[in-house]
Amino acid sequence: MTTESTVQYGTASWQPGFIAKHQADVSSYLEQAAKTDFLQSVATCEVDLITRMQARSILEVGCGIGVLLPRLVKALLPGGLVVGIDHSETFVEEAKLRMEVEGCSASVRVQQADAYRLPFDDASFDVAHCERVLMHLDDPSAALAEMKRVVRPGGWVVAVEPDWGGTRIDHADQA
Repeated sequence: MTTESTVQYGTASWQPGFIAKHQADVSSYLEQAAKTDFLQSVATCEVDLITRMQARSILEVGCGIGVLLPRLVKALLPGGLVVGIDHSETFVEEAKLRMEVEGCSASVRVQQADAYRLPFDDASFDVAHCERVLMHLDDPSAALAEMKRVVRPGGWVVAVEPDWGGTRIDHADQA
């Protein structure tokens, strides 16, 4: 995110209209956040956990610009598929491009969808995953219920919500 930016990152910042209007700043923020030691550690833990599932199919709810999708591919069994969804078409297009650049297009499909109404049949995935998404939803329980619906019996729903209230930034530029 540029230091000149006045964009504030609250729940309203993650709505499609805001994202489209502030694409460069929001994408930069997500890119920078994903590179922090804290979120790298979180990602390592969640991917290690998902790898134990020996999944052939993973649904990533709220994939954003796709920063975690390549790591989720590594958690798949050979020939598996990761499906990333986001409600922002801007993020979906950016994530698709990232998958091409990363060489993951054969193992990842990205599409626009709503976490409250997942466009998949019951029991379609081995794992449904989300990170830093539920805190921005009006009804996180409904999204979790949808994730549970699309996961096969015995599959896993993995929801990761870091405690941002415990995160402190000691820098003159708080943005």
